[in-house]
Amino acid sequence: MEIKIKNCNNIDYGLIKIKKNKLNIKYGMNGTGKTTISKAIESYLNDKANGTITLKNLTSFKYLVTRENESTIEGLETINKVLIFNELYIEQFIFKQDELVKNSFEIFIKDENYQKNEVSIKELLRDIKETFIDNPEIDSFINELKTLNDTTKTKASVTNKSLLNGNKLLNIPEKLSRYTDYLKSENSISWLGWHSKGREHLSDFDKCPYCTSELKSNINASKEKIELLSTEFKAKEIENLIKTISLFKNLESYFSNETNDRIKDMLKEITGISLEQEDYLKRITSQAQTIVKKLITIKSLDFIKLKDFAKINESLEEIKIDLKVIEYFKSKKSIEKFVQINSSIDNLIEKATFLTAKINIQKSVIKKTIKKYQKEINEFLDIAGYLYKVDFEQQLDGSYKIKLVSLHATSVVENVNSHLSYGERNAFAMILFMYSALKENADLIVLDDPISSFDKNKKYAIIEKLFTGKESFSGKTVLLLTHDFEPILDMTYNRKLQSTIQPIAHFLENIDGQLIEKEIKKTDIKSCIQVAKDNINDASNNIVKLIYLRRLNEIRGNKNLSYNLISSLLHKKTNPTIESADEILEMTFLEKESAIEEVRKDLPDFCYEKELAIANSDETMIKLYKKTENNYEKLQLYRVIKEDDRTEEDTIKKFINATFHIENDFLFQLNPLKYEIIPQYVINICDLNLLR
Repeated sequence: MEIKIKNCNNIDYGLIKIKKNKLNIKYGMNGTGKTTISKAIESYLNDKANGTITLKNLTSFKYLVTRENESTIEGLETINKVLIFNELYIEQFIFKQDELVKNSFEIFIKDENYQKNEVSIKELLRDIKETFIDNPEIDSFINELKTLNDTTKTKASVTNKSLLNGNKLLNIPEKLSRYTDYLKSENSISWLGWHSKGREHLSDFDKCPYCTSELKSNINASKEKIELLSTEFKAKEIENLIKTISLFKNLESYFSNETNDRIKDMLKEITGISLEQEDYLKRITSQAQTIVKKLITIKSLDFIKLKDFAKINESLEEIKIDLKVIEYFKSKKSIEKFVQINSSIDNLIEKATFLTAKINIQKSVIKKTIKKYQKEINEFLDIAGYLYKVDFEQQLDGSYKIKLVSLHATSVVENVNSHLSYGERNAFAMILFMYSALKENADLIVLDDPISSFDKNKKYAIIEKLFTGKESFSGKTVLLLTHDFEPILDMTYNRKLQSTIQPIAHFLENIDGQLIEKEIKKTDIKSCIQVAKDNINDASNNIVKLIYLRRLNEIRGNKNLSYNLISSLLHKKTNPTIESADEILEMTFLEKESAIEEVRKDLPDFCYEKELAIANSDETMIKLYKKTENNYEKLQLYRVIKEDDRTEEDTIKKFINATFHIENDFLFQLNPLKYEIIPQYVINICDLNLLR
């Protein structure tokens, strides 16, 4: 797969290759464009999903106004799903308030075996499910029973309150008889509301607040009627009464004839129901609670419910509707529905042995899965030196959530982000991301500089976990973007990891917006001593050769006469000196001659005075600087040129010395003459300074 990127942030043009089912490492300095590559891939796929590919958020600053060059990425046409590990992923999915990773049940527990067993269990429950599907009225019945239960919980509940207050619509006072049609109409509630609003303006004028006609005679009597209507018939009370009448109307076909008659009598009570009637309503409600509870249990039967049954056949018998005791719901329609439901349960009871076996298999699958992931993750935490472990906590709905437990307190860590250090957080997040990515089976997995902030032992532990073993990214298409050399060393030079992971590594260079990659092979990783030796032979001029020779002595710990001689030359000293912790002494004639002979073993034509003259000649040094094509050599020459400079640009010199004088602390490195480890912007600064 070849990916071409154009006009995205600091990349004017770039071409990178990604090999399928391999770990593709792209190693480059900060500012090369690694994160831009990651963002371009992500933006492309997001835009693709939305139907329009624009990559607007990656437009280079220099084209923001003119929009003359469109941001594009090519080569991802076969990629449909990508998962990217970066800060945004951690913020969105990791260390949630109630679980370590979002959807942990789906990631860890709901695997292929779980889903296979789930299908088998659902197949056994098919008769019950179809009974409810074929009878949508049962759902309406359940909802009405729930409403009955909810509206009779307390005396202040809607149904109870309505019945206790009585049916005022059956006893409209004579003075208000003219309003009968409105009070008994379908729109009575909205009409009463409108009437109540008008009443608020009754005392403003001697006019009707509804029609504005003059209240010419008996004004007080007219106002009294309006006040009486608002007092006797409150909109909320009438609304509750109508809801109660409607509720019992909807349940009418399920009630027995006797129950319907008794309820109709209650609804006719003008001054409210009696204590006996109230007690009767409680018994109806109690039976409704039992029925609705059983119906909901039956309808929602699944593995989650069944796994807690001690003996499945006995438990199924218990949830059947007992037709002998449902005296209040003994209509023909109710009995018909209950018989159908009980029959489907009887069919399931006949399969109880097989169902029990399936339930036990599923329990075993969950137990093994949890044990497996606990062992894997906890072993990693142990090896990486983290004093935590993970546990899977079952939820009320039967699912599981992965939790972090402190080894010190043996208690669940509720707010993970506030307890883990930055490194711990990222390391743990990386492992959780791996499991999530494996579950989602992404076409491409991008790791955007994931492990550069960890110490060496943790880096190795993470690399092992991510890329070796069955449950890892082994065999997946992975793009690892990093500015850290250690993963390169571990995975391409370490024999064990190299043979297991077999990565394809490249070095990224960005020269004035042109992004290129150079392959890194095992043979390209050399010891610092070997790199120094090679560069002494290959360097384009003696000044750079001397720089490498001094470094070679430094690596070997030989700050001998030849080391001091070279240092004196590079510091442009006419008379070489020997520098110690206590003092600086000028070399004797014999010491100088001895040092020269030592240097000539590597540089046969070495002459101190000749090379010193070159080092002291800015004109000659600048010619050498311009002639060399490698940034690393340019930097070394620049440092010599600016050795005596005491102007304000000394700040730049200190920056260059501190950042690039010694590349790293490793025993191994890439040859800086082959791989441009010096960012181009540093060389650009040097170029400008030499022109001043």
